[in-house]
Formats: sequence, structure tokens, C-alpha cells
Amino acid sequence: MPSRHLVFEIEVPAPIEDVWKLLMDFDAYPEWNSMISFKGKPAPGKKVPMKVSIMDRKIVTPVTFLRMDKNTELAWVGGIRGLFIGEHYFQLKKIDDNSCLLIQGEKFKGLMVGLSWPILNKTLEKVYTETNDDVVNYFKK
Repeated sequence: MPSRHLVFEIEVPAPIEDVWKLLMDFDAYPEWNSMISFKGKPAPGKKVPMKVSIMDRKIVTPVTFLRMDKNTELAWVGGIRGLFIGEHYFQLKKIDDNSCLLIQGEKFKGLMVGLSWPILNKTLEKVYTETNDDVVNYFKK
């Protein structure tokens, strides 16, 4: 089954605990994240609707939260089994008391991944870079 993996990193000028709080405050996503928002209260194993603004479209898709490891990783998965599945994650690594590394990535698998990859890769590079920049800009205010 075809698979691909995207990873984007950025240094955030804030303590790892503050970045974790931002990522876990799902109600506040629209205030800082121009790409995604959630409806409901995410929890590991729980499925919630996620709204994604991508390629001038707003798409609502259900995602299931996989991991919420404090100050370490937030991950969810969504898609159509066998055709196109994406496991999205944010990982945090402490640099020092006042900064951390934000690693955002997604692992894709399914029959449609190979066909859609040229467009998907280019589009998601922009989306993930903007989301990482949104996190940094939130803490530079």
C-alpha cells in the first residue's frame, strides 16, 4: 500500500508547557490557527469533527484522537480506510526553559496516496508551514 510522510519543524520562543497548553485548547484554535478547528472535546479514542481550510475550501471530516501525551505529542487520524488515511501529529521537544521545537507531520497511506501526492505534497507544505508560523506568531505577540 502506498505511503508518504511529511515533517515540518520550527523553533517556538515559548516554554514547552505553554505551547502544549495552546495545542490542547481546542476551543481557541480559531484564534491562532488559520487552517483547522475542532468541534467538541477531543480525547484519546474519541471521534470529533475537524474543519480544515485548504485550497480555498472548507472541509469537515471526522478524526479520531490517538495520543495526547502531555508536553510531548498530540496525534489524530482520519480518512477513508484503504483509500486514504492520514495520521497527523504535533510533537514537542524542549530546547531550553524558554523555547521548544515544534514538529508537525503527517503519515499518509492508502491506494489514493500515490495518485494525489503531487498536489497534496505541495498544498500541505504551505498549510503546515503556515500553521507552524501561526504558533510562533502567537507567542511573539
